[in-house]
Amino acid sequence: MPYVINGIGTWYYGKKDRMRVTDTCRHCGRTATLESYETREYFVVLFVPIVPLRRYKILDSCSVCQKHSRMLATEYEEALRADVDAAKEAAAANPEDVDALERLCAVQLAYHQPQGARKAFRVLIEKCPERATAHYGYASALQGAGEKEAAIHAYRRALELDPSLDAAAVEYANMLWGMKRPTEALAALKALLPANWDSPAFLSTLGDHATWAKDHATAAQAFGRMLELIPQLANDGNFMKNVRKSRKKAGIPLS
Repeated sequence: MPYVINGIGTWYYGKKDRMRVTDTCRHCGRTATLESYETREYFVVLFVPIVPLRRYKILDSCSVCQKHSRMLATEYEEALRADVDAAKEAAAANPEDVDALERLCAVQLAYHQPQGARKAFRVLIEKCPERATAHYGYASALQGAGEKEAAIHAYRRALELDPSLDAAAVEYANMLWGMKRPTEALAALKALLPANWDSPAFLSTLGDHATWAKDHATAAQAFGRMLELIPQLANDGNFMKNVRKSRKKAGIPLS
C-alpha cells in the first residue's frame, strides 16, 4: 500500500473505470461509499508524482476508513479476460440457457465492469422480464455506473417481483441512505420485513437504519429477531450493546 513520510514515498494518482456502490465496508463494518477504479502508484516528493511505478486495480475503497484491497492491473485484466471469456463461451454455446447468460452478467459485475454488465442484464431482462434476480443485477450495474435514479427503479422492480430478495433490499436501502433519503430507506425496509423475517442480513440492515432514524422500537424488533435466529449473538458484546440500547430507548424491559 502507498506509504509517505514527510511528503516522500509512494502514492496513487489518477482514477480510471470508476465504479461506486453504497454498501457495508468489509474492513470497518460501516455503511459507506465503496469505490473501485484503476490507478497508478508513483514515487512522490512533497506529494508531487515523480516516477511512475505500477498500475493497480483498487477494489472497494471505503469513504469512511479509506481501507481497500488491490491487485496489479495486469493480473486483474488477465483474470477478467479469462473468466469473462469462459462465461461468454458458455452463454454462446446455448443461447436459450438463461442461467448461463445470468452467470455472464454476474461475472462482469463481480469484476467491476458496470457497463458490460448493464448491457448483458438488459438482454437477460428482455428474455426473462419477470426474473427478479435479473432486475436486481441490472440495478447493481446501474448503481455502479452512477445512474442512481435508474438503479432505484430497477431495485424496486426486483423487489416487486420477489420481496424476499434480501440482498436487493439491503443494497436498495443502503443506496437510498447514501443519497440522503433515510426516511424512504427505512420505510422500504419496514414494508419488506414480513418477507425477510428470517434473514439476518436484512434484519441487521433494518436495525441499523432504524437506529439512525431513532426508531428504537423497530430497531429492538429487528435485533431481537436476530437473536432468536442466531442465539450465539448473545456472546457478541457489541451486538448486545445495540440490543440493550434499542430496548431501553424504546421502553422495552431489558430482561
